[in-house]
Amino acid sequence: MRTYSSGMRARLGFAFSSSIRPDILVVDEALSVGDRKFSRKCKERVHEIMAEEDVTVLFVTHSTAMAKEFCTQGIVIRKGHAEFTGDIGEAVSYYTSM
Repeated sequence: MRTYSSGMRARLGFAFSSSIRPDILVVDEALSVGDRKFSRKCKERVHEIMAEEDVTVLFVTHSTAMAKEFCTQGIVIRKGHAEFTGDIGEAVSYYTSM
């Protein structure tokens, strides 16, 4: 793995973590890494996991569009503290007004 690029490591990590059937899947900015084809595959896989498997998905992102696409609830964290918790639309509004 030492010779792998950061994009290849992200692909490998995402493939592994999304195939083991975890109770909680943490997706931390994974969809912002790599090329369009990889990003599309990741999005499709996350949607598939959310629809078909009994898995809690914790989606960490700075992209409000991605948050709206994948989430129904949002938590805005600032300096390690939760400042807002609620509906994703309200969370995005809170985040963009900071």
